[in-house]
Amino acid sequence: MEGIQNIFATGLPGGWTTAVILLFIAVLPVLIWVIQHGRGERRVRRLLSRFGRKTLDKVSLPDGMDGELTIDHLVLTSSGILVLSVKRYDGFIYAGEKIEMWTQVLKGKNFPFANPLKELNLSVLAVKAVAQDVPVTGKVLFAGRGEFPNDKPPGVITLDDIPAKAVAEKIPETWVTVWKALEDMQKNKLTETGSH
Repeated sequence: MEGIQNIFATGLPGGWTTAVILLFIAVLPVLIWVIQHGRGERRVRRLLSRFGRKTLDKVSLPDGMDGELTIDHLVLTSSGILVLSVKRYDGFIYAGEKIEMWTQVLKGKNFPFANPLKELNLSVLAVKAVAQDVPVTGKVLFAGRGEFPNDKPPGVITLDDIPAKAVAEKIPETWVTVWKALEDMQKNKLTETGSH
């Protein structure tokens, strides 16, 4: 204990005190971001269970052009498969269904970003290609503290739009079979990735 008190009283040898403090200051924002992002992701996963009983996260599917795309979340609901693309933006979001670039306004600065509905449409098509006769729909979920001062475009939801209670409707058995095939595809991809 005396050694630790001595370090605080005299500092680390050779000017290391300043280096350690600067390193801590540099790393602190990254640590805060990692903690907040992890909490946000856990909250999204918990809320997704209200849409349906079964979910898949970070799903890789063929994009139809000899590549793959990664889908944030799939949810099996009583209406079919829901494709969710999650975006985290704070501030004001100005958006339109047919507008190419959307804008985030944060602390008086504008930050344009590509319309996420286009990416969502590709994800929905990729799921439809493997989902057989199961209906597939998609939504972009804005999970940050962003607000839409104008109307939200169709296909966009926020955390506030997620139902307060879980839906407990029956899911057709043929859909469950397709869902199990999707789960198996993902398990096989994980096995392939882990063996390389």
